[in-house]
This record gives sequence, C-alpha cells and structure tokens, in this order.
Amino acid sequence: TRTLCNDITSGISAFGTTEVSVKLFPNPAADVANLDITLSGQADVNVQLVDITGRSLWTKSVALTGGSNRVTIPTDALVKGVYFVKISNAYGQSAYKLSKE
Repeated sequence: TRTLCNDITSGISAFGTTEVSVKLFPNPAADVANLDITLSGQADVNVQLVDITGRSLWTKSVALTGGSNRVTIPTDALVKGVYFVKISNAYGQSAYKLSKE
C-alpha cells in the first residue's frame, strides 16, 4: 500500500498558542512535495529538508499568515530514499517523514 498523503495535526505546542494543521503530499514525492500549513494565527517558521543523517539539503524561511499556506519543496534532485521535513520556530519544531520515489 502506498501512502498518498500524510495528514498530521499538531497541537498548540508546535507554534506557541497557534493551532496548526499540516499536510505533506504527494508522499512519496517525485519532482516536488507540497507542504500545506493551516494556522489559526501568524507565525514565522523555517522549513528544512534533511536526509536520514540529519544533513540539511534545503531550507526556506517563511512568514505564514492565518489560514492556508503552501510551501513547495523541490525533490527532483534527490535520490530515492527517506527524508524529513522539519518545521521550526522559537516555540519548537515538528518533523514529517517524506519518501522520494
């Protein structure tokens, strides 16, 4: 069975008092992965793609608004395998597993 979408909801601990819902898709990814982040308020976050050794492969700072936000992560240059997408700010971080086809 293939997982088409990771729909993971984080509680208030992820970004302070802002409630967060995160979807990472498609998963596994081919050329790009989309990170949909829905917030109850605003947040400045860093989005990072790391390999299984923790080496950073891609980073982007994003000012998120209340409501729906999308961050597109390039995956076309990655080799087939397992990666992690980390979302972090001053209140903590969350990590999501991403597979590359």
